[in-house]
Amino acid sequence: MKKKILLALASLMCISLCACGGSEPIKTEDLVGTYKNVTFLPDSTFTLNENSTYDRISPNEKGTYKADSKGGFTLTDTDDDDTVFAKKDNYYYRTNLICCFEEDEDYGLVPTFSDSGLSNQWFCAYYDTISDNKWSVIILQLNEDGTFKLRDCERTMSGGQTDGTVYEGTYTLNDYLLSLNCADGQIIPFLLIDDKIYFDVYEKQ
Repeated sequence: MKKKILLALASLMCISLCACGGSEPIKTEDLVGTYKNVTFLPDSTFTLNENSTYDRISPNEKGTYKADSKGGFTLTDTDDDDTVFAKKDNYYYRTNLICCFEEDEDYGLVPTFSDSGLSNQWFCAYYDTISDNKWSVIILQLNEDGTFKLRDCERTMSGGQTDGTVYEGTYTLNDYLLSLNCADGQIIPFLLIDDKIYFDVYEKQ
């Protein structure tokens, strides 16, 4: 009798261990489709194909992709450079360090908001390389009156800067979603996750 009980307990333990095993990557077919940038880079899209390859536009790029266990994926271009995307609800955001605001430019503080969702900080991040001495830079100013200014710039090694598109309006913070409500009616969704503001955000079409 004791032997039977011990065997039954051993079987239950095996079942429990199997149930608690590591999460499996999601299926490739669940990722297949086209993803469009919904922030300040509306021309940037990429398509994940059924054969685990991808095609990207603006910048033009080709390579392969691999799913992770949480719904995200990694793009690997033909130079073996990786671009990692995590998933949050319906959003996919680039997690490479250059694609988020980690700390403000005045005090080195993480993005900080009051209980009413307001901040008084400004941030700067280099998010793309144009040439050996020129980079794309994004600058975000959040004001405590609920207004913002977002600038997409080019900056050179000598410190010269040229402003591209400038966005202005009001902002709201709802849980993790920082919405920049532009004066022209455009809404730019940034994501506040783990004390970082991610600004390269995509949605599956």
